[in-house]
Amino acid sequence: MKKGIEHMSDVKQKVLSILDNYKVGTLATIQNNKPYSRFMMFSHDDLVTLHSNKQKRAQG
Repeated sequence: MKKGIEHMSDVKQKVLSILDNYKVGTLATIQNNKPYSRFMMFSHDDLVTLHSNKQKRAQG
């Protein structure tokens, strides 16, 4: 069981490293039967909560 816990710790550190080094990402959805993508800024509270910030009305 200890090996699984160590693995989860390694995974958590890798995810935190990615979130700390890459603050901008994209979110893609479908809107009016067409692809719709926007850039978003991400921040986190030690993986407890992942926050995404975007403009309320972004120009597309």
